[in-house]
Amino acid sequence: MNHLKNSCRRYSLPLISSLIVLIILLVVFTLNNLAPFGNNSLAVSDANIQYLDLFAYLKDVLTDQNSLLYSFSKTLGGNNFAVFSYYLASPFNFLVLFFNKPDLPVFYNLLALLKLSLSAATFAFFLQERFSLQLKKIPSRRFFIPLLAISFSLSQYPLAQTQNNMWLDAFYLLPLASLSVYKYITTKKSTFLSIIIALLIITNWYSGAIVCLFICIWYLVEYILANRHFKPRAFLLTFAHFALAIFLGALISCIILLPTVGALANGGRSHLELRSLLIFSFIGDIPS
Repeated sequence: MNHLKNSCRRYSLPLISSLIVLIILLVVFTLNNLAPFGNNSLAVSDANIQYLDLFAYLKDVLTDQNSLLYSFSKTLGGNNFAVFSYYLASPFNFLVLFFNKPDLPVFYNLLALLKLSLSAATFAFFLQERFSLQLKKIPSRRFFIPLLAISFSLSQYPLAQTQNNMWLDAFYLLPLASLSVYKYITTKKSTFLSIIIALLIITNWYSGAIVCLFICIWYLVEYILANRHFKPRAFLLTFAHFALAIFLGALISCIILLPTVGALANGGRSHLELRSLLIFSFIGDIPS
């Protein structure tokens, strides 16, 4: 019974934050006649030109009417796995199975609702776990967790990216990635960190790589906060373990990453040159 109460208490604020964001967005959708409450859709610009067709393609793949490995949906035909891993690998996209193709604008809107609501939950969970000691000392501070989580979820970036919702997977995983760094610093356990890294790369390798760069900086912040007296040898040892955990996460993601690298390397209109990562100059003129 006590375990159940503790679990309910632990997840109540993330759940409340998520529900409040969901209610706010449903009101906004209703007032702006956004599907499923009207005929308008968030699928504009690139979403209208590309993403709806890509979701239709994914539905065909899931219903065994098309293929990831070779598809005539790609120019005159070719490997479409890189397209899948970049645009469609989010697990939420597989919900397209439950929608007919004419209803894809509704599906697109519902994805935005789901991901924004989830981002509020993950950020609330991050705040609750990261500042658990401070919250125990002053419980009244828990009141600010939903406010901050709602502000995070409804900030400018996620609202703007509802038109490119493939970027929102990294957004709701970002708080969990930051929390995994804190957990590693305080407990020296890296399993959670590796799992989050794998999820980031699998859902979208491009935005996942950016978050991986961010958490390396976040690691330095958390390490300095946890170790007031800096010891170079201890730092290097823990950072090596930290880097190994990230590498293990990347290995787990190879189920997506390796076929993607192969598809990009063999693409007729693209090439993969790792040495270009060492070129730190601009290509072409800088716009004035």
